[in-house]
Amino acid sequence: MAKELVPNTTGLAKKMSSIDIAELTGKNHQHVMRDIRKLIETMAIAESNFGRSEYKDASGKSNPMFELDFQATMTLITGYDAKRRSAVVKRWIALETGEAEPALIKPTTKDSIKALAIIEKAFRSAYKIAKIALPDRNQAVLKADIAARKLTGQSPLTILDIELKSPSQKRLLTPSDAGAAISNGTKLSGRKVNEILAAIGLQEAQRDAKNRIYWKPTAKGKPFAVLLDTNKRHNDGTAIQQVKWTEDIVPMVASAVDEVA
Repeated sequence: MAKELVPNTTGLAKKMSSIDIAELTGKNHQHVMRDIRKLIETMAIAESNFGRSEYKDASGKSNPMFELDFQATMTLITGYDAKRRSAVVKRWIALETGEAEPALIKPTTKDSIKALAIIEKAFRSAYKIAKIALPDRNQAVLKADIAARKLTGQSPLTILDIELKSPSQKRLLTPSDAGAAISNGTKLSGRKVNEILAAIGLQEAQRDAKNRIYWKPTAKGKPFAVLLDTNKRHNDGTAIQQVKWTEDIVPMVASAVDEVA
């Protein structure tokens, strides 16, 4: 029967559910549950390494499941064949690299409210540090959100569905928006605008772990740039941020078109 997973309510580090393990290994979920219970009974898996949760089947009935941390997951799959171990390890690596996301916590139970409080504490601690180095409040909040996600596996801003608004009333533009906003009849592509922004010293090209180019505002460009969290991640786990620009750059780009042609 189709299963509706209940969001993780047990812990803060990344965890893998017994449902995931059953689907990855091709084993019956009840058999995976049995294997986990045996390890718990023999104390091969400590109480601190797992949590109890539940999922709803297609009929809406609640059924038990376990959520295991890395140590407990590796202990469990040691008893499985190589193909099944490999499938679980690949999934765990995807969680670590950000290619896969753990289930979000929804504060609907005592456990999840307790977890949310711990996330909030991590966020507050990170924010106190971030605001010392970053005078811009929005940037400090974004950095604190990234830190909380690294520490707890959860993004406070995502849980609360918060999008930060720029304190400036100026319109924010993507490079494509800026190219379309030039009033001299010259419509530029986003790629061309990025080249011009780099040429006039407002941003510089960076490369990620897969050698893909992304743009980073320079010290000269930061007064005109706003970084927005996209809730996606680079391979190293850091958040991917989208750069938007204030409308002040439009005349700057327009005046540099001929120079960068």
